[in-house]
Amino acid sequence: MYQILLIEDDVMVQTINKQYIEQLDEFQVTFLADCMPTALDILEKNQAFIDIIFIDDNLGGKEEGISYIGWIKQKYPKIELIVVSANSSKEAIQSAYNLGASDYILKPFNAQRLHKSLENFKLRKLGHHNQFTQTDIDGHYQPQNRSNKKILQWLEKTPLEKGISFKTLQHILLIIQTYPNQFSINQLSRDGDLSHVTIRHYINFLVDKEYLTEEIVYQKNGRPYSVYRISC
Repeated sequence: MYQILLIEDDVMVQTINKQYIEQLDEFQVTFLADCMPTALDILEKNQAFIDIIFIDDNLGGKEEGISYIGWIKQKYPKIELIVVSANSSKEAIQSAYNLGASDYILKPFNAQRLHKSLENFKLRKLGHHNQFTQTDIDGHYQPQNRSNKKILQWLEKTPLEKGISFKTLQHILLIIQTYPNQFSINQLSRDGDLSHVTIRHYINFLVDKEYLTEEIVYQKNGRPYSVYRISC
């Protein structure tokens, strides 16, 4: 189990990021901090138990989390840092990597992007090993993880219809697996980088095949809209 120190001052964002991280079985947010003094105190007392620091570069506009990266990497070289930032400038990104960040994730981001960062961390960790356990092999060297296997099993027994591509459907299903609960067509279109028309076509197919269930949300103002969740 890889343990993470999550540094984020917004409670709601903190909760969402924690949920995203812990969707992957091998990762746990063990420590939480809403400011750098608290984070540094946690580091001092628990450095041996922390594998990754997940840090917002701007904490309430009061502190630049990124300015601590070089100091943290120098004092705790074995701990990796993942920076989360709304700053997309070349200078900011290059500075973070130069100071020792292992990844730089732009806000807003989805679970899939965060999971990619954590999977890359695991691969880097394995690169330092000379021998592996069966868990290492199954978790990192098999071409499909458990979610992928479940998807493939469903695809194997489900006949595809005209206009449904196996590759596109698998891409959509992998993204759907990252959602902790329900999702909308707008959300899936954004995360999958596909048009609303395409997403709606595939969603209708998945609802028809009873892979997804649909629920209509009624608003006091505005038109109702649909949300979906996995039913199987």
